[in-house]
Amino acid sequence: MEKDKIGFGEALCILLIVALSHIILTFPKTILETQGSGSLLNIFYLTIVGFIFLTFFIKLYKNFNGKDILDISDFLGGKIFKFILGLIFIGYLLFIASLLVRNTSESFRTMYLQNTPIPYLIFALLVGAAYVNKLGTATTIKANLIIVPGIFIVLLLIFMASVSNFSAVRLFPIMGYGTKNIFVNGGERRKKVTLPALANCIILFCHKLSLAYDNKNNLISEEMKKNYYTNESIETYDISKIENGEAFYKLMLEIYKLLNEIITLIKENWPEVALKLYLVSASQVNSILSEKKNFEEACASFMNGAMDIYNEGKYDINHKYFLLSQICGYLVNFTILSKENLENIIKVLMETGNKMTKR
Repeated sequence: MEKDKIGFGEALCILLIVALSHIILTFPKTILETQGSGSLLNIFYLTIVGFIFLTFFIKLYKNFNGKDILDISDFLGGKIFKFILGLIFIGYLLFIASLLVRNTSESFRTMYLQNTPIPYLIFALLVGAAYVNKLGTATTIKANLIIVPGIFIVLLLIFMASVSNFSAVRLFPIMGYGTKNIFVNGGERRKKVTLPALANCIILFCHKLSLAYDNKNNLISEEMKKNYYTNESIETYDISKIENGEAFYKLMLEIYKLLNEIITLIKENWPEVALKLYLVSASQVNSILSEKKNFEEACASFMNGAMDIYNEGKYDINHKYFLLSQICGYLVNFTILSKENLENIIKVLMETGNKMTKR
C-alpha cells in the first residue's frame, strides 16, 4: 500500500501540469478575446471565486478522507449513481483529452510543422500518450517532477525577455469591454452550469431524504436494499426531528417550491435543460413511498412545466419526436398520478402528436 502513495511535491506537480496545459495552450487567447484589457481584473475576480468554491468543497470533503469522487457517489446514491457518475467522468475526460490533443497539434503545426497535416500530428501525440501510459503511473509522476519546474523556468525566462515590451497603458480601460461583460455576461454563461448543478443537488437531496424517511417507515424491502441501495446511502440523514407524515410533507413541499423556482430561472435561457430537470423532478416525487398520495400535485406541477416547454418550443419535427419520447419514457413509470391528471397529460400529448402527423 505504501508504494501507491505519492508525496506532496509529486501531487502538486500533477495538479500543476493539468493547469499549465490549459494556461499555455488556450486560456490567454480565450480571455483576451472575450475581456480585452479587462483580462487582468477578470483573472483576479475568477481567482477569488475559485478560492471561495475551493474552501466550500474542502469543508464538504473533510468527512470523506481517503475517498475519491466515485466512493462519495456510492455513499450518496448507491451503485446506480456511482455507475452513472463514472460514465459522466469518462465522457468528460474523453472530451477534454480530445480538445487538448487538438489544441496541442495546432500549436505544433503553427510553430514547427506548418506543412504537416493535423491528423498525422494527432496520431503521433496519441501514440506518445499510449506509450507513456504503458510505462505506468510511477514513470509519469517522476517525469512531472522534472517537467513542471522546467516549464516554470522557461515561462520565467520568457517573461524576463519580454518585460521591456510591457506597457501599463494597455491595462486601461481596466474594465475592458465593460463591467457587464465581466460580472454579468460571464455570470450568465456560468449559470448554465451552476443552476442545473444546483437543481440536480436539490433533487438528489430530496431523493436521499425521502429514502431515509421511507426506510424509517419500513417501506423499503430487503430486496430493494440489496439490489439498489447501500445501508450508508439509506441512513445518510438524521430524520429524528421529522415527527410525522405532515411535517415530512410540508418540508418536502417547501423544497419542491425552491426547486421549481430554480428551474424557472433555467427555463428563461435553456428551456430544454429545464424540461429535463422537470422530468427528473417529477420522477423523484413519484419515487416517494411515504405519504405518496399527498405529493400527486407536486408531480403533476413538474410534468405540466415540462409540457409547457414542449408545447411552446419551436423545434423541428425530429426534435419534437425526440422530446416526446423522453416525456413518454418518464410518464409510463409514474404511479403517483390520478387517472384524471394522467388523462389530461395524455390528451395534450395526443393533440401534439396529431399536429405533427398532419405536417
